[in-house]
Amino acid sequence: MNANYTLIILFIAACLDYLIGDPWSWPHPVNILGWIITHYTKQIFKLTKPHQDNSGVFILRLAGILLVIALVFGNGIISWLIIQALRINFVQFPLLTVITESILLASCFAGKSLSMAAQEVLQLVRSNNLIQARQKLSMYVGRDTENLSKSEIFRAIFETVTENAT
Repeated sequence: MNANYTLIILFIAACLDYLIGDPWSWPHPVNILGWIITHYTKQIFKLTKPHQDNSGVFILRLAGILLVIALVFGNGIISWLIIQALRINFVQFPLLTVITESILLASCFAGKSLSMAAQEVLQLVRSNNLIQARQKLSMYVGRDTENLSKSEIFRAIFETVTENAT
């Protein structure tokens, strides 16, 4: 595979993200990672519950570090293996390789989905429905949104969009 194919894959991925985004009904790597995190943390909290002293805190920190390492390396290795398997068979299946790599790369972008999410929250704020705006915003940000003012909601949207766009 040469640089031309790489540019084609990048172009197709950008177009897919712009036109389709991340459809809610499709499986997405972030959903899988979220599921892993949820189940892993439940198990860790069960294990550390008996340890209310400093050893419990140490175990939680160590478990968090191990989770990050496992997710980053696991995701990287799985993606690398998929791409390597496709590239080994590139001569036989060039179209399959380009399409699959484009879809994988498009799943790394979030332009359209992020824009739609921000617009949804902004629309609720414009209609002075701050309670629903806060609830919807809480799906996209890590902060507590329960008592945010209108200007704080705008700021949270702006920060989220700019953080994820870079």
